[in-house]
Amino acid sequence: LGAVYASAVLVDIKLISWFMASFMFGSLVFQWPVGYLSDLFPRRIMLAVLSAVSIAASVIAVAIPKDEPLFYVTIMLLGGAAIPMYSICIAYANDRLKPQQIVAASGSLITISGIGLSAGPVIVAFFMDIYGVAFFFWGIAGFFALSLGFTFLRIQSSQGISAQEQGQLIASGPIGTPIAEYYSPDAIEYAEAIVNQETSLLEKSEAE
Repeated sequence: LGAVYASAVLVDIKLISWFMASFMFGSLVFQWPVGYLSDLFPRRIMLAVLSAVSIAASVIAVAIPKDEPLFYVTIMLLGGAAIPMYSICIAYANDRLKPQQIVAASGSLITISGIGLSAGPVIVAFFMDIYGVAFFFWGIAGFFALSLGFTFLRIQSSQGISAQEQGQLIASGPIGTPIAEYYSPDAIEYAEAIVNQETSLLEKSEAE
């Protein structure tokens, strides 16, 4: 829906291109620093911070003039905060799973992601038609407000994993692709053990 929004509020096709490029550039550039920080700090904290940044960027994008450079910087920041969350969510899930559970869990993650990618644009487009194109950013802000609230709920209700116990984050492939299930060092180790028929030794070492 980004292109739909941009074509509605930006009169110049060059500005539409800048809008889309800014979002994708931010999602590319911020993958590495966000991933690095998620290895240093608890991932739930990182998810909360990225959700808050996404909310702030969405609200600012509504308020500022669309022909100002700051608008495109804001879009870049939104892409840089929103897109890496997929990788962090996968890493957070894998931190809590046994190697033999990762493939099944990744299937659930892909299914949930697919539902969101399919339903999200339809829902937001429906409300954009009613309330105007500005709902594009309000819808994004609303989603990340739910994400932030859920993250805080999880922080309050369950014990987290320290940064030292976390596995290393590896950037995922395109959002919604099956590549999620292969991006865990533990899963790779378990797969190699299956090939070598050494799963009993691996499980014994985990128990110890």
